[in-house]
Amino acid sequence: MQAARPTRGLKQAIASHPIAAFLLILYPVSWILSLTPITRHPLQIVTVYFLNLIVIAILISVQEEGAWMAFVTARLQRRWGPAWASIAVAPLFGFIHFPLFFLANGLTDGAPPRGVHVLEYAFYLLILFSVPMRIVITWVFNSSGGGVPVVALFHASVDTTASAAVLTAFYPGIDGRLLYVGLAVVALALVIVTRGRLGYRPISEEGQDVPVPRMARVSS
Repeated sequence: MQAARPTRGLKQAIASHPIAAFLLILYPVSWILSLTPITRHPLQIVTVYFLNLIVIAILISVQEEGAWMAFVTARLQRRWGPAWASIAVAPLFGFIHFPLFFLANGLTDGAPPRGVHVLEYAFYLLILFSVPMRIVITWVFNSSGGGVPVVALFHASVDTTASAAVLTAFYPGIDGRLLYVGLAVVALALVIVTRGRLGYRPISEEGQDVPVPRMARVSS
């Protein structure tokens, strides 16, 4: 039986992994602040971004991450390690967003995907988006001492940035799928910099550190 001991806190995590922390912080902020007409629409930062961010975090992301991260992933990472646990949870996390396939502007701008595009967007939803998202969220959770509100804010920031409202206001004509490519780069950097540990340090009942399972295999 092992007890989870996240790293000492977000400040220590940033100090220990400055490159990963920089990428994590830069990711959502850069989409709002860099190469955007922010000076032309300063009020929209509040009305379009921050207001939606707070509403999504409180009404959706806290409950969502309370289940996927604090309950499911936190238990799986004790046996499989944080990287494998995140990968295992990712398709399930993506699958609960399946109703978006039937909604206009759910996954695309306009009508829902049809024909071969259904498989294309299924890949985006189950793999390209979900795997990097779960890896980054696991790092945020472990590095913040298991802080669900912190995870919820990050999750909500990604959802808000990828929304049609933000993309239309600040990035007209930009393919929103580039956001998920950027998220994948951040996730890969986190795995490399933390060597797959993603801020997690398990301990035994005697208080001694226990080796984290590596990416090479899944231990039971």
